[in-house]
Amino acid sequence: MSTIEMYWLSEANFNRYKENWERTRQVCFITALSAGSKLKNARQLMSFPWDIQDKELTPEEIEESKHVFDRFLAMSPEERSKGKVIDKIEKFSSI
Repeated sequence: MSTIEMYWLSEANFNRYKENWERTRQVCFITALSAGSKLKNARQLMSFPWDIQDKELTPEEIEESKHVFDRFLAMSPEERSKGKVIDKIEKFSSI
């Protein structure tokens, strides 16, 4: 399996996981409403990490990510496959 196939498989798995939790939240919300709750939406009942709006990147973070990407493109395929860039990519995935 190629790296891109693994990525898309992981993405599909996460989406399935997320949909299951969204369904659970809706069921809990409807149950709470039927018990007389005054909640206005399901997110008030329980929130998930994906509910948080994406943070806007600062110009400095954008420039740094461009430099990391340029360094990645300058690497040979052998260097890329050894994972030398993983630390830098992980730094930007947490932003």
